Amino acid sequence: MRPSASRIALAAVLLAACGHAEPFSSTPERNEGPLTPGSPAQITHNVRQDIRPSWLPDGSGILYTYESSPVDNLDRCLGILPPDGGTRRTQICNTSVGHLDSTEAYGPSAVSAGGRLAYSYAQSTLLRALPNIIQLRVASLANPQDFVVVHTLPLGVEGIAISAIEDLHWLSDTRLVYLAQSVTYTSSFRDTVINGVAVALIDLQNFPRPVFVPGTETATAVSLGDAPETIIYTLAGDSRVYRKELGTGATTVLHDFGTLGIARDAVVQGNRLLAVVGGFVTFTFDPQAGATQTDLGGPIYQVDLATSQQLRLPEGAVPLVFRQPVISPTGAVAVEGYPLTIDTIRVGGVVSVDTTVSTLADLLLYSAP
Repeated sequence: MRPSASRIALAAVLLAACGHAEPFSSTPERNEGPLTPGSPAQITHNVRQDIRPSWLPDGSGILYTYESSPVDNLDRCLGILPPDGGTRRTQICNTSVGHLDSTEAYGPSAVSAGGRLAYSYAQSTLLRALPNIIQLRVASLANPQDFVVVHTLPLGVEGIAISAIEDLHWLSDTRLVYLAQSVTYTSSFRDTVINGVAVALIDLQNFPRPVFVPGTETATAVSLGDAPETIIYTLAGDSRVYRKELGTGATTVLHDFGTLGIARDAVVQGNRLLAVVGGFVTFTFDPQAGATQTDLGGPIYQVDLATSQQLRLPEGAVPLVFRQPVISPTGAVAVEGYPLTIDTIRVGGVVSVDTTVSTLADLLLYSAP
């Protein structure tokens, strides 16, 4: 239920065809330091796609997905940036000559406190929307090519088919949580429909098959809570942010953004709540397809949970909308930023404004408060 135009294309790619080696190399980007200073500062320089930021547990780097290929096969790789941006330290990517006959995609991804790496991997025949292989893998960050396949998608859970995952997190070194999604493929990447199913849990030690968290049906995002065994999540068409204790099932509303619009991509650190609210998001309910939320991004709001005071974060010098903010241990915020193109159109004596959201994202960084 989180299909920005860029994420639609990625999800169609990210779901999928020939086996190749996956070296963990250290090919850097050419540029050093943030591309633009300030807060937010642009911290990636890729002319293609940079998405899905995730902080390393100690805040020493940002794990993310980027489009690496100089040709149009839409490959996606994993990379690690320094905490302030700049030269990419490492990458998990296929560099073999034979990989150009297929599309490979890594992400979402997350690293546990013990150094375990979880990531989604997919392969498809070149530019084919429907994937051939989709896997959730677990490895060590030091040796990501030595992986274990946790499960392969599509997968039936409680009578519902999961065909994609998003918002992957480690609850502990043996437990994972993610947003389970269903994907309806079409001939066009842009028209592929992604719906949130529910928040899913996996216990790698006892039963490595996902189970749904009760009460999270139609979830659009999930993140870790401010205490062990808690999650933060949002629902389709809903202005509220929820907190759930997994052990007891107790659920509370952390904040209601009300007339500001639909909330999603919520994250919490102490009394600080960040969420994308309103913007370019629509919610519909179809008797057959169910709840569908189309999301191209929006502004980020910060809330002081102690006082309920709301503050819209600045966009910077260029008009932007945002997706997927993540907070570092020190309070810095990495986020996807999508530029806006605003055109004034005059027809006769009538003036209207047309706004287009870019399908290409860069990563930006807000300084710690």
